[in-house]
Amino acid sequence: MAHKTQTITTATLLVIFFAFYSASYAEIGPIFGPVHIEKTKKDKEDHGKEAKFTFTAPVPGNGVIVIKNGGDKGRHYRATSAKIELNDEKVASSRDFKKGNAVMSYDVLLLADNELEVKVKSCEECFIEVTVLGEKGGEVIPPPAPPVAPPGIPSRPPM
Repeated sequence: MAHKTQTITTATLLVIFFAFYSASYAEIGPIFGPVHIEKTKKDKEDHGKEAKFTFTAPVPGNGVIVIKNGGDKGRHYRATSAKIELNDEKVASSRDFKKGNAVMSYDVLLLADNELEVKVKSCEECFIEVTVLGEKGGEVIPPPAPPVAPPGIPSRPPM
């Protein structure tokens, strides 16, 4: 009898664990972007290229900003100095771009409404791609319809 009780208890704990695990797992994916910021020779005369974007996060909370330096154009189009801020908080600085990495990612805190600011500073012609990943909002599920009595059975008992 003790073995059967232990088996039921273990099975119950596994069901509870998987129920909480699946409920806490959220689908993470792109919620903004990719946006492309390209600095040209004309922008060099203006000492840089600035871009500001606003976006809404379906679910505020933890997110990730992914920066593809050079985009799909390759390493010859990588920025060597840029600054990226989200909601007035530094995400990436010039120091990060000097390393020459093709892809960089940063953990961020997403608000309901967000402002992303990108400033590309030093390069003659360069290209960066920015994508924001976050929790995707689920579909709103309407409440279930009330039960309907089968034909021939009154929906209310007679009084």
